Amino acid sequence: MKKIHIVATLLTLFSCLALTAQINIGTQFLPEVLQRNKWNSASMQEVNVQVNIGSSEAFLGNEFSLNDFLVDIPNTDSQQVSFENAYNLMDESNLIRVDYSLDLFNLYIAAQELDMQFGFSYGTRSHTQLSYSRDIFGLIFRGNGAYIGEAVEIGPSFSSMVYGDLAVSVAKKINDKFQVGGRVHYLNGIFNVTTTRDQLSIFTSDEYYQITLDADYELNASVPDLDITGSLDSIGISSNLTLPALISPGGFNGNHGFALDVAGIFKPTEQLEITAGVNNLGRIGWNNSQQQFSLNGSFTYEGITANTNNGEGILENLLDFNFETALDSFGDSFEVDTRESQRYSTGIPARYFASAMYQPVKNLTLGGTVAHETFNGSGHTTIGLYGGLRVDHTISIGLSFANDTEFGSVFGLHGNLNLAGLQFYGSVENLAATFDPTRTNTVMSRFGVNLLFGRWWKQGKNSEGVQTRL
Repeated sequence: MKKIHIVATLLTLFSCLALTAQINIGTQFLPEVLQRNKWNSASMQEVNVQVNIGSSEAFLGNEFSLNDFLVDIPNTDSQQVSFENAYNLMDESNLIRVDYSLDLFNLYIAAQELDMQFGFSYGTRSHTQLSYSRDIFGLIFRGNGAYIGEAVEIGPSFSSMVYGDLAVSVAKKINDKFQVGGRVHYLNGIFNVTTTRDQLSIFTSDEYYQITLDADYELNASVPDLDITGSLDSIGISSNLTLPALISPGGFNGNHGFALDVAGIFKPTEQLEITAGVNNLGRIGWNNSQQQFSLNGSFTYEGITANTNNGEGILENLLDFNFETALDSFGDSFEVDTRESQRYSTGIPARYFASAMYQPVKNLTLGGTVAHETFNGSGHTTIGLYGGLRVDHTISIGLSFANDTEFGSVFGLHGNLNLAGLQFYGSVENLAATFDPTRTNTVMSRFGVNLLFGRWWKQGKNSEGVQTRL
């Protein structure tokens, strides 16, 4: 039972952390920002040395917004909660996704003589995904009376992980038309909970309304002991690991993994750039503190039996019925089997992308991208458009539109400001969430500051004798 408390505590902790900010695509269209290389490992900036000492990126996506729970009360200016409204807006299968990345250190160095760029980085990542049917929601708020004679699948598919990411990257200019790049990640797993089987259904008979619960549900976990200055002892959690260890680079614990990024850039003309690549092809092996929880079996609850004579004694039978005993017998029939798990592995979100940027006139950039991401057995595709202006080497600003097959359409704002060796950048991919978060189902942003040392102008001159940048 303690293990379950630990899992719940950690899930709450990291979900709340991620709600403050999202993964975005806007930075790939800001050529001067080193974070573009995080998306496209072949990109090379025009600065000899770039350092980032802290930035965050986060994503929260859901199938419905807070406003979907509210309906207007007729003839008033007030609203009331309507779970039926939210239920009607859901799909048969729904997804909640929460991601958070904290970059603790990034360093990029240009080797001018070799036409290469080298990168080193460390950060922590968390990914949480819950896939569920809308019938779970309906069963909770409508009751099982709406599902007489039906088997309702209520087993959610769930994955949550936190890991450290230590990476080395290399980008190389082959010639004036081609660049290639790659990144190797060493992944140190910190926390993981993942379902491997998710069959859980409830059937309500149309005869006497007997309820049958069938389960074939299994969950693997690699969860460190947790102790936040002893404050959790009061609820029965003893541990030997402090909270800062979950977000610090120290304490490599035996949960090892690797991932790979590969990308290429083709420039058929000076104005057009075409890119394609893949990010985060890899897995983490969980070898530390593994536990497996499984729930298997079938149980039918027959309801209340009243032994009466011509209707007499019904009230007495109801008063004598022990609900607590009935619930205990229902729960005892589904004993959770807990055992030490063998080593297991999980994938991290992998992204495949292709994009293009075009400069019809100086300092104007138009772009488009398509990206597909897979994680924990599901995938979603994003198509985006971008238009931006660059003012000298000081300011770049752009607007984007993106449509995602799971999370809908959003408009975004992106930009960077370079001042005396400092680069401030930001990306907000859902402006609607900034003005009214209650009416949107996604929250997406990224902010940070980079240090710039020395500008690299080794690209040469164009046909008009003007120095060009990479």
